[in-house]
Amino acid sequence: MPDSQLSTSIIAMCQNTEAISYMITYGFAVVITTRVSNELGAWNIANDRKALTVSLALSLMLGVAFLLLLGLGHDLWVRLFTISEAVVSAFASMTSLLIGSVVLDST
Repeated sequence: MPDSQLSTSIIAMCQNTEAISYMITYGFAVVITTRVSNELGAWNIANDRKALTVSLALSLMLGVAFLLLLGLGHDLWVRLFTISEAVVSAFASMTSLLIGSVVLDST
C-alpha cells in the first residue's frame, strides 16, 4: 500500500462505523426478543403478533435511517474521527462500499 497510515485510518473508521451499527441493531434485537417471548409466555398471541409487526417496522426504519444518515452525512461522520483532508476525501470514496457492506451483513 502506498500510504499505510491513510489505509489504516480508513479501515479503522469503517470498522468503528460497522461496529456501532451492529451494536444498535443487536441491542434492538434483544429488546424485541424479550418482548415477544414475554407475550408468548403470557399466551397473548394477538399482542405477540402486534409486537413482532411493530418491531419489524421499527428495525426497518432504523436501518434505512442509519444508511441515509451515513450516505448523506458522511462528511460530518468522518469529522468525528479526523481533521485530515486526505482521510476525509478517502472516506468519501469508501462510503458507498461501507453502505453496501452494512446492508449485505445485516440481511
